[in-house]
Amino acid sequence: MIEMQGKEEFASERIAQLPLIKQCIDSGWDNYTKLYPPDLRARHSARTRASLINDEIVLEAEVLFANVPGIRFEKRGNAFFAYVGQRMVIRFKKFGPNLSVSGIPTQQHLSLINQQFTLPDFGEMMTIHAGYKLNTLETALEGTYVVCPRGHGKHWFLNLKDIEDRNSVPNIVQLPIQPQKQVAGFTPKLVPKIDKEAEGGSV
Repeated sequence: MIEMQGKEEFASERIAQLPLIKQCIDSGWDNYTKLYPPDLRARHSARTRASLINDEIVLEAEVLFANVPGIRFEKRGNAFFAYVGQRMVIRFKKFGPNLSVSGIPTQQHLSLINQQFTLPDFGEMMTIHAGYKLNTLETALEGTYVVCPRGHGKHWFLNLKDIEDRNSVPNIVQLPIQPQKQVAGFTPKLVPKIDKEAEGGSV
């Protein structure tokens, strides 16, 4: 597992990108609300809403970060990755309670949240989730955050509402490090098929 970056190191290295990250998320939500009037938004399921907002955030990110040195993008199916330098990957996410994220427990998803994601020629990359949390009715943004995940928990997080310009000092909350098992995938048990004819039975 990669040694996760502390809050001081992250603040000193990535403070210039934080306002852009916040702008991507805010603009993504604003574009969603402009494209879909309230009566149509009310018909969207939570999954559809999250997908449409994510699309708008990604479009903003591709524009805002296009000329930022050291940042490149990759799309893998429906997943969007923003690589920062040679050691960090940013994923845009919708946050739930306690700044949790959902996802199908594929090997890729598990490697990301367990801080085991690797790239050829670069090695292990630290995963960062940048995203938003909606109010209970999902009609407005409740907050925007950056989170360093650790399994289903988090190593540290920051609230982007305090980031107003590139000289702002982020208030990153680092959580106590506690022993935690890595999140494992689900492996179904195989039930052996009974040969009823061999046992003298009938089908």
